[in-house]
Amino acid sequence: MAECKICGKISNSIGRLAIKHFVKHNISSQEYYNKYIKSGDDGICLICNSRTNYINCNKGYHVYCGRGCALIHRTLKTTAKRFCICCGKQRKKGGKFCSRDCYLLYMRESIKQDLPKCKRCNNSIKRKGNIYCSKECVGKTKRTTDNFNDITKRCGNPCLICRKICSAVINKYCSRECGGIALRKPKNNCPICDKLCSKSTEKFCSDECVKKWKIKNGLTKPVKNKLSKIKIKNKKASDRMKKNNPMYNPLIVAKVSKTLKEKYKKGEIKKRFGPKNPAWKGSRSFSDACRIRLYMKWILPIMERDGFKCTICELTGHLQVHHKRKMINIVNLVLKKENIQFIEELKGTNKYENLIDKVVMEHNLNDGITVCKWCHTKIDERYRRYRNDKKP
Repeated sequence: MAECKICGKISNSIGRLAIKHFVKHNISSQEYYNKYIKSGDDGICLICNSRTNYINCNKGYHVYCGRGCALIHRTLKTTAKRFCICCGKQRKKGGKFCSRDCYLLYMRESIKQDLPKCKRCNNSIKRKGNIYCSKECVGKTKRTTDNFNDITKRCGNPCLICRKICSAVINKYCSRECGGIALRKPKNNCPICDKLCSKSTEKFCSDECVKKWKIKNGLTKPVKNKLSKIKIKNKKASDRMKKNNPMYNPLIVAKVSKTLKEKYKKGEIKKRFGPKNPAWKGSRSFSDACRIRLYMKWILPIMERDGFKCTICELTGHLQVHHKRKMINIVNLVLKKENIQFIEELKGTNKYENLIDKVVMEHNLNDGITVCKWCHTKIDERYRRYRNDKKP
C-alpha cells in the first residue's frame, strides 16, 4: 500500500499513483520522487560520483551511470575476495583458501576445543559420541564381558555378519559390503534346467523354460510350425530360379548393358520422352525439369571452379548454387525469342523438351556462385526455411 504525501490518497503501489494522480497535482513522477522519497546518495554513481538516469517511482535512480562503472565495481568485489583467510596470500577463483593445507589448519584450530579425546592415546576424536579415535585403539582394549558391553553402548553394536564393532550406535553393519550381503536375496534355480536365474525375482531362466513348464502342466498345447515349412519351400524354389535365370549372372548383365549403350549411340534404339516412355510418372513442372538438366552442365562446373567451398564463409558441406540472374528472367528471354505464350500447351511434345535444352544453354558460368544453405538465406529470402537449422 502506498499513500500520496500531497493529498493522502491510498493506492496499491506508487506506480498506480503515477498514472493519473500526479496529473491532478501538476507534478511529474520524478519531481514527486525528488521531494518526498529521495535520500542523500540516491541518483549519484558509486564510482565516478556523476548523475544517473531516473527509472520510475518504485525503483528510483540507477546505481551506476553506465556499463563501464558497473564492470569496475564488479572487478573490485572479486579482487577483494581473492585472499586466503588463513595465510593472507592471493588465491584462485572460488573458495576461501589458497590450498588444502590452509584449509586443514583452519579446521583443526577451530574444532580442537570442541572434540573429545581418546581414552587410549589422548588424540582428538573425529565423531562425537565415540570413546576411541580408531578401530586399532578399540582392538587393544581387553575384551572382557563388562568392558565389551560398555563399548557397545557408547561406540556401536557388533556387526550382524562379521561381528566387528560398528563406528556408530545406530549402525547394524560395519561396512557397505556387509550391508550388501544382507540385502542380497538368493537367486532361484530354474525348475526345468536347474540353472540360476539372472535376478532374484525371476523363477525361470528363459522364455523357453516357461513354455515347457506350461506344456507339462497342461496349461497350453504345443503348436505345429506350419508356416515355417512353407517358407522353407519358397526359399528352395527361389534359389533354383536364381541358378537357372541368366539375368542373375553378372557377366551376362555386363554384356547386355554394353550392347544397349552401343545401340543408343548409333541410333538403332530411339529414346522415348514424356508419355511415350514406359517409365512415365505424370507431368512435372517446367522449372524442376530445367534444374535436373542444369546439374551436369551448369551447377557442377561452377562448384569445381570455386573449389567446392562457399564463397562467403568457406564451408565445404551443404552447398548450393545461387542465380545472379533469376531463373524467371532467363525463361522469359527464351520465350520471347521463340514467340511462345503458354508452356502447358507444349507438354508431351518434342518442342517442350527442346525448349528445356534452350533454357539450359542460356545459362552462363558467370551467372552462378557456390553458397552454403545458411548463407543462401541471407542472399535470397525464398530459402528462409533453413534459418533455424544449426550450422556445424
